Amino acid sequence: MFAERNYSDGGYRGPMSMLNKLVIALVSVFVIQSIDIAYNGGQLTGWLKLSTDAVKRGLVWQFVTFNFLHAGFGHILINCLVLWMIGRVVEQSIGQKRFLTAFIATGITGGLLQFVLIWIFAKNPDQHSLVGASAGVAGIFAIFASMFKDEVIRVYFVLPVKAGTLLKVSVAIAGFFTLVPPGDSIAHAAHLGGLLAGMAFVKWGWHREFHVLPWEGWWAKFQRKQSFVKKTSAPVRSKGRVEKRSVNSSAAAPQKPVDVKRRVDQILDKISDKGLNSLTEEERDFLERARKKM
Repeated sequence: MFAERNYSDGGYRGPMSMLNKLVIALVSVFVIQSIDIAYNGGQLTGWLKLSTDAVKRGLVWQFVTFNFLHAGFGHILINCLVLWMIGRVVEQSIGQKRFLTAFIATGITGGLLQFVLIWIFAKNPDQHSLVGASAGVAGIFAIFASMFKDEVIRVYFVLPVKAGTLLKVSVAIAGFFTLVPPGDSIAHAAHLGGLLAGMAFVKWGWHREFHVLPWEGWWAKFQRKQSFVKKTSAPVRSKGRVEKRSVNSSAAAPQKPVDVKRRVDQILDKISDKGLNSLTEEERDFLERARKKM
């Protein structure tokens, strides 16, 4: 229903997807990182990659920035390829803002787990560093597999495996190599942290628009506290009556074809931005009526 959006003015043109923006950001940072390493001795990269020594010196932003760095062309190629394969479905389901939030939040969680284990168990923790979007990509995959468990994924484009089964296998492998480090350069704990965070993201309902994210709730409480302190003088009761009259008057007014098209575009923009789950029953009914009429 949403794929055919042809109108008389040339068709629907929505905003660029968050997935496209994220891939562009990853590639752009990789280019800048490569130039920095080649001509600047990697000084900028040292400020952005996650390392225990830097965090102890207060560079806490590295828990976010390390997700946008990579160890080489093959590293970023695999991450972008996996992200592109599963990210489109996830973004369409949960919306642009929550898609980006999920990527960053699961990436931070993976970095925290890897960071803590390095700090506790590594012989020389200050000599270790972490780069790569793998934790965030693992988190997006976990969200996809948790929402669409029966969706078939072809591993290496050959072997068909259900997404839910592949998620369990991925957690088991990452967990095993976290407990028994193989001595390679792969951050298995970061992968495990991203996978677990993605599973929790869906389990706690954060993939749904009507579920308030924890930090959104904290910010709302802070705003209410500030409003109470300022004691705003706007009367709530009269405001409610005005809003009610405006809604009733707009509902009673006949809708012209131009108004219907504008309303459809607004709903489609909301779907692109926040996902299908964000639509109200009224918006779903309106879109269905408009589809039948058009």
